[in-house]
Amino acid sequence: MGILVKTISRSNRNPYSKIYIKCLSYCHSQIQVLGFCDSSMQCYAATCYIRIFDSTSQQYVCRIVAAKSKVAPIKQLTIPRLELSGCLLLAKLITSVVTALSKCHQISQIICWSDSTVALNWIKNVSKRRETWVENRVQKIRNLVDDKNWLYVPTNSNPADIPTRYCDPKALPYNSLWWEGAEFLKSSESSWPQQEFNMTRDSDVDDIIETTTVNVNTVKKKDIVQISNILLID
Repeated sequence: MGILVKTISRSNRNPYSKIYIKCLSYCHSQIQVLGFCDSSMQCYAATCYIRIFDSTSQQYVCRIVAAKSKVAPIKQLTIPRLELSGCLLLAKLITSVVTALSKCHQISQIICWSDSTVALNWIKNVSKRRETWVENRVQKIRNLVDDKNWLYVPTNSNPADIPTRYCDPKALPYNSLWWEGAEFLKSSESSWPQQEFNMTRDSDVDDIIETTTVNVNTVKKKDIVQISNILLID
């Protein structure tokens, strides 16, 4: 049935501030909606993709459909809490994408990826209650996306890592990781990265990990503003 292209104008400020939904719409094809999230001390971001199997070329095709980022709160949070904020941002974004696409397409699968093992443990360990700030956000995430749909992705395969650190806006239009997602999405699911989680870890261990100091790249405010325009921030 060819390619269905829907363009939703968000702003006329620059050529990037639009959402392009490019859906390869074939007869009886099912669409996977996939998302990635990441955070730094400066901001956190989420990206969403659609993935289908093209029976003609016998290849998997993946394209970005939406992205969003937010500047980190003035009150400094630990990296794990910022990562959890990124997970919540992704849960909201992917829910909006699924709601829009499900009106005319069959959604076969929803998967969310994060490179934070602490945030993923918070989400996936349903038997343990956390500190109020964490628990409130975990419950919101679970209400939007089932905890079984959250997986681990290495940082170097995470497209949401791009807006959380310095990125030349002029180079972004040519970045295949950003537009097509992780390289493993072009392969069968059996080759996707796997990560086992220990759901019985003591809460004291989580507290130690959460408060660990890490080194982050310095990002100038003007760079965040430039990248945010490309990331379609509302």
